[in-house]
Amino acid sequence: PVSRPPPPPPPPPGRGGGGGGGQPSVGGVTSEEILNKFRDMDVGKSGQLSPPEIMAVLKEMNYSQEEADCIFKQMDINGDGEVSADEFVTACQSSGVCAIDDEAAEMEGLVVEGSRTAADEELLKGAFAKMQIWVRTGPSDLCTGKVVECKSEDDFNELIAKAGDIPVCVMFAAGYCRKCMALKPKYARIAQGYEKRAVFLKCFIDKVGDHLVKERAGIVAVPTFQIWKRGEIVDKFVAGPALTEVVKGIVDMTDKHLDCGFSLMEKIEQNVDDSKAELLAESPKKETTEITLGKAEVSMDAMAAWRKAQASKNSRRM
Repeated sequence: PVSRPPPPPPPPPGRGGGGGGGQPSVGGVTSEEILNKFRDMDVGKSGQLSPPEIMAVLKEMNYSQEEADCIFKQMDINGDGEVSADEFVTACQSSGVCAIDDEAAEMEGLVVEGSRTAADEELLKGAFAKMQIWVRTGPSDLCTGKVVECKSEDDFNELIAKAGDIPVCVMFAAGYCRKCMALKPKYARIAQGYEKRAVFLKCFIDKVGDHLVKERAGIVAVPTFQIWKRGEIVDKFVAGPALTEVVKGIVDMTDKHLDCGFSLMEKIEQNVDDSKAELLAESPKKETTEITLGKAEVSMDAMAAWRKAQASKNSRRM
């Protein structure tokens, strides 16, 4: 167990208490960003975060109940059973409690020397580092649990820039691609499963233009799924013939780039929510295998129909 440190002295300007406004902390998170996150979490607008509100965030980070209790006690500096805005800012700034390996933390009265074991320190160090990332990355108004369609490259650029550190999953599709159409509802369900943890976009290659499709994204076949962060491609997945494997590929790829510790695949495998588990169910519709023909993507069914038409045409000539 972690002993609770005594209440800290009033923080200097720019360090905790929200007094720093937009001043960045050592970890690159501003007090204003932290306070905005605090207001989002404070559902009841009481000015205090209750244990359930804090625990919900720590649960997203995959901490056990015992670990979450330990972290909450450290955040609740004055021991009143709730976390105030000042306490939350202090916890989320690297110049405060989370800098447990920094002598300045002891000097500020945030850490009682010898009060924590090495295991406690590692736990808290990791927890508050994760909380900094969580403050920076979301949720934002882009993370709606819905798929947003980009109508142009300008739309795409605006959304990618706005997402910042939040992982953005992008589906590149085409209206003539039957597999793309079959995957649309499953892709929407995946977005719903991630809720406010990631952004999901859809780009039809004929709408967003060749510059984005070919030069920036390097698309050679559809459907292709990519993860973008800070304006760069960090991962990609090209759909294979089986829809169930495509779903697994998208979820595995997205899970890998989340900073909050959440895993949708883990939830699906645990059958926590049957509606999410349905993502992996086989589609009753006939699947088609996509092939690449020059620079165009067509389906095997389309090729078969074309050949049949050609054969009929030739027979009439004979």
